[in-house]
Amino acid sequence: MASTDPVGSRIHGVLRDIAARDAAIHAFCDLRTTAAPADAASLDALPPSQRMALHGVPVAIKEVFDVAGCRCAWGTPIHADRTPAADCEAVARLKAAGAVVIGTTASTEYAMAREAPTGNPYALEHTPGASSSGSAAAVAARFVDLALGSQTIGSGIRPAAYCGVLGLKPTHGSIPLTGAMPLSAPLDHAVILARSLELVGTALSVLSGRTPDAGTAEVPDAPRVVLVEPWFDDSVAPRPWSLVQAAADHLAGGRAERARVPAAVAQTEQDCLETLLAADMWRHHAGDERAAGDRMSPALRAWLARGRLVDERAYAERLAQRQTIGQAMSAAFAGVDVLATLATTDVAPLRSQGSGSRAPQRLWTLLGWPALAVPLGLVDGLPVAVQLIARPHAERTLLSAARRLASAFTMPPPPGVPATSVA
Repeated sequence: MASTDPVGSRIHGVLRDIAARDAAIHAFCDLRTTAAPADAASLDALPPSQRMALHGVPVAIKEVFDVAGCRCAWGTPIHADRTPAADCEAVARLKAAGAVVIGTTASTEYAMAREAPTGNPYALEHTPGASSSGSAAAVAARFVDLALGSQTIGSGIRPAAYCGVLGLKPTHGSIPLTGAMPLSAPLDHAVILARSLELVGTALSVLSGRTPDAGTAEVPDAPRVVLVEPWFDDSVAPRPWSLVQAAADHLAGGRAERARVPAAVAQTEQDCLETLLAADMWRHHAGDERAAGDRMSPALRAWLARGRLVDERAYAERLAQRQTIGQAMSAAFAGVDVLATLATTDVAPLRSQGSGSRAPQRLWTLLGWPALAVPLGLVDGLPVAVQLIARPHAERTLLSAARRLASAFTMPPPPGVPATSVA
C-alpha cells in the first residue's frame, strides 16, 4: 500500500503542495504542520517488519471527527476555537495502522446546512458536494491518498461523485463514531474517500477491525445486477443517467435488469429519514441553538425547529417504519448481487446553486446498506459516478464490482493536477 519513498520527504511534499494550491480550493481548515512530519519521522525509524497496513499514507480528516491538537469546529463559528485534546476512535485506528494525519478538512455547518468555502477541484466555481466536501476535494486535488468523511443523508457519496473519487459508505455501525460530532445515531455513517480500490479496502479493514465480509464470495462471473430507476421527484439529467445505465450493463455483462423500489418505500423514505434526523439534531444541538442561535443559518434553525416538535411516539413510529422499509427492500431485491443507481442527479452545480440533490443517496443511508460511489468519467468537464449498493456487510461485493468497472471507465485528474501527484 505504501510508497517506497521515505515517509518524511513525502509528507513534507504534501504540506508544500497544500501550501501552494489550497488557497484556491479551501479543502483544509487546519494542518498538522509540525506533528505530521514528526509522525513521519517516527515511521521512517521503524524496521520493515514493524510497518503497518497504512504505513506513511497521508490522510485528511473531516472536521466533525476529533483530531488531537487540530481545529475541529463542526463547520460553525459557534465552535470556531474547538481543539480536542484526544483523537476520536477512527482517527486513532488510522494512526495505529501507520497513516499520517495531515489535518482537518472543511465541513458544512454541523454537517448539514451552510456550505463550506471549498471549491470543486475540477471547476472551482462548482460545488464539491455536501458536508464531506473538504475531504473529497483533498483527495481529488491529490493532496492526500485517503480521507475520512461522514454521511447522515448523502454527504459522503455526493461529494465523492462530484469530485471524481471513490466514496464508500460502509454498513451502518461498521466504523466506530466515538469522538465524532453526532447528528442521528440511526443514520450517522463514517465514509472512506480515496482513488484506489485497494486503499479503500485496506482502510475499511483498519477502521472496522475486520476483513471486509470475509465470508462473502466475490461477485460471480455473471452477477445479478439490477439498475434501480429513479424513485424520487427530483429531475435527472439525461447524460449522467446514460453513463450510469452503461455502467450497470457492463457489470451485468449485457443489459442489466431494470427495477423500481416498492411504491410504499418511495412514498415514505424521505419523511422517515428527515423526521428521525430532525429529532436527533434537536436532542444533540438544542443547547447551541439556545445559546447562540443567532449564529446559525436559517436552514439549520429550520431543521432544529422541526426536530423540537417530534415527540417520542412519532420518533418510535419512524424507527418502526424504517424497519418496514428495510423488509420491503430486502424482499423486493432478494437474490440480487449488486444494485446500481445514480450517485447524483446531475454533475456538480454551481456553488451559488447549492450542493445538489440528496435524493439518490438518502434511501441507502436510511437502510444502512453499504454504498460505493465509483467514478465513470466526465460530462462537460465535471465528474459523473455510479452508486453501487449491496446487502449489509457485503462491502467486498461492492469493491469487486467496482474493479469490473475500472477497465471500462476512467477518470482523468482535475485540470492542472498531474495524475501522479501525491498518490
